[in-house]
This record gives sequence, structure tokens and C-alpha cells, in this order.
Amino acid sequence: LIVAQWVACFNGNILVTADSEKAVDSIMALLHELGIEALRLGIPAEISGGAQYLQTHMSKHPKHSMLRVLDTQLKNSRLDLQKAAQGHVSQNLQQTCRKLFAQIQDLHAEITKDTIANARVLCTVASNTGSPKLSDVPFAFVAADEATSTLEPELLIPICKGSL
Repeated sequence: LIVAQWVACFNGNILVTADSEKAVDSIMALLHELGIEALRLGIPAEISGGAQYLQTHMSKHPKHSMLRVLDTQLKNSRLDLQKAAQGHVSQNLQQTCRKLFAQIQDLHAEITKDTIANARVLCTVASNTGSPKLSDVPFAFVAADEATSTLEPELLIPICKGSL
């Protein structure tokens, strides 16, 4: 696999794409066998455990515990808001919920961005490379598996992510 050579010989992150989720899962399995840790964006098709998926990697981020605390605070505030809805709804309580929700969204976006930026190898279907999650992420190398079965316009999305 050329990706293994790129990991061994060059610095920079690598984007690996394929036409289908199943094909990306096969690539992930092969990378795992070769001892290469990769981050997987997309829908799990066959890989069990899900250890390579974005959500799993995000849970290891140093700020993830803050996200859980904010989420708990938001849940408690929403419960208080529901109780207050039976009587008089406090504007302060509504503002608190909005602020907590905004903080959660911002922190989630930051953790997502950090997790993706720190991934050495990122695997996803070609169409997912246009995701806003990847909008600011340049890749040193781009590999397209099953390129002959992918429509040319769809391949342009990951190709444009390459910086070399």
C-alpha cells in the first residue's frame, strides 16, 4: 500500500479516499494490520469496535471532559426550564440554556478540528472530502482507491485537498 510508504518516508498528513464506505473500511482494516493509526470519517459499514472513528478519537481529546460537563449543565438547565414552563418561564434560565448550547457547539467544533488536524492518515469516501469539517485542512498527499469506479467530478474534491 502506497500510503504505508508515505507514512514511513514523508511528513505531512494523508487523505485516503474510496468510492464506497465498504472500500474505505477495507483500507482501514489493511492500515490497522500494518500498524498505521488512521482516523475514519463516515458511516461504519463493517469494522467492528469503531475505534478508528472521529467520535472515538474526539473522546480522547483533553477538552472532551469540559464538553461532558457543559452537556450535563445544559441537560440540568433544560430540566429546570421544563419545570418552569408549567409556571413562569425565567428569561435568565432561557439565556443560560442558549449560552450553554453555544459553548457546547463551539467546543465540539474546536475538538473536531483539532482531532482531524492531528490525524496523520484520514480515510473517507471521496464525496465526504467536501465536508465543512475538512474545509481548512490541507493534505500533503491524497490517495484515491477505486479511482476508476469513481466519477471524475467526485475525484476533484479530494484532489483539490492535496497541497503537493
